[in-house]
Amino acid sequence: MASSAGSSMNKAIALDDAEYKKYQDWKLGRKPYKGHKFMFWEVKDDNAWVVTHTMKPESESKTQTDQIQDLQNYVSENYEDKPCAITFTVKALEGADSRKTEKLGLIIWVPEECPAKVRFMYSTHQAKLISKLSFGKAITIDTAGEIDYADLLTHLAVAGKKLASVDKE
Repeated sequence: MASSAGSSMNKAIALDDAEYKKYQDWKLGRKPYKGHKFMFWEVKDDNAWVVTHTMKPESESKTQTDQIQDLQNYVSENYEDKPCAITFTVKALEGADSRKTEKLGLIIWVPEECPAKVRFMYSTHQAKLISKLSFGKAITIDTAGEIDYADLLTHLAVAGKKLASVDKE
């Protein structure tokens, strides 16, 4: 039986409880995700967000800038022409007292090289992931060079609370 080309676009993308539990375990640093700073999500079978894998920085002693550069390189090499979502953690200094904090973020990676149908699907269905994971907003990026520590801090800053780098100059 033939289906219309747009039928998968009209269905709601699901995020089931098992995938949400993986996210909670990752966010809380539970095994097997301890030390993993990046969690990758993809839409499978045009109908569900799934965790495909996580990634640790090559070295915990690296600066935050280096760790985000590792992410940028990984995305360039492995997601050159396909989209994904990436939940991530970064360390930052927050507020007038420059207290150390760890921030969670969500990148929606939809490279320009993706077919229009796929770009549309990810753009349309990112709201489900944002809502279920309780993010206020996502950072939509289409060029790997935009994955940058300083830019991510700017996007993650809450009104009135500027974030600064923890990296030593």
